[in-house]
Amino acid sequence: MPLFKGALSKEGKGVEKGESERKRASALFFELYTRKFWEIIKVSFMFLVASIPALLVMMFVSGQISVQITNVLKEYLDAAIKMEGVNDHGVLTAYVSIADVIIRIFIALLLTALWGTGPASAGYAYIFRCYAREEHAFTWSEFWEQTFKNFKQTIWIFVIDMLAFVLLVNAFFFYVSQGGAFGIMKYVIMCFFMVYTMMHFYIYPILINFKVKLGEAFKNSLLLSIIALPVNFLLLAGVLAIHFVMPYLGMTLPSLTASLGYWTIYIGMALFILQGLSGFLVAFVTNRVMKKYVLDMEKTEDKKELY
Repeated sequence: MPLFKGALSKEGKGVEKGESERKRASALFFELYTRKFWEIIKVSFMFLVASIPALLVMMFVSGQISVQITNVLKEYLDAAIKMEGVNDHGVLTAYVSIADVIIRIFIALLLTALWGTGPASAGYAYIFRCYAREEHAFTWSEFWEQTFKNFKQTIWIFVIDMLAFVLLVNAFFFYVSQGGAFGIMKYVIMCFFMVYTMMHFYIYPILINFKVKLGEAFKNSLLLSIIALPVNFLLLAGVLAIHFVMPYLGMTLPSLTASLGYWTIYIGMALFILQGLSGFLVAFVTNRVMKKYVLDMEKTEDKKELY
């Protein structure tokens, strides 16, 4: 069974066109999000608890970025501490350590929103897909059912993601330090990172809807990320905006004490609200993209074969 409809085939049920339809889609998203707000928070919390081992691994590997940022922050933090009348190297060390932890948490949560956390992301994608399609879902049982049903493939996705993250980050910082033609490679890596991220919008939905091998899931997610590139680019921008606006505002605060309080609030918001908002946004948009380009998926209880 082919995955994609032919480019010249008749549009299927649910495919919408035109500015008015896009406006209706936006209205539907906010209607569903507000209606399911507390359920989304509950599912997101369950997802993050199930993802604790993956989050710890992400915090560990994100140290490659954190050390680069904290090296830059040291001078700023030193000046800020002195402005508050403190001249103690131990205080500076403590603030740098706190900044390192906050940066690691931020990167881990951002990676969770963009790439997922392996097995728990299958259950997460399934529940949010049901919400996006206005279908009933038994949150607790079906979350764990989909998590364990897709465990073998999704754990490999997580391993591949962490290896890719380490390689891409190291390569990026290496080429940043290079001049001339080699310096251009950092932009190539950024483009690859962007496409790889957009692929993750579809990897888990494909796995929960179709009986495919891991390689086929990656291949088909790549095709969907390219075919619907404008939509995926806007979706990526939306997810990044959700997770970057509050940190950006936090960096503009005048004092370190205010910044620490603000970042504490941000982490709480990220755990309980922002993660669910971005996760549901991804589910809502990708569900509509897959309606347009993928063969009928109305009966998803029995996964279909894809060749």
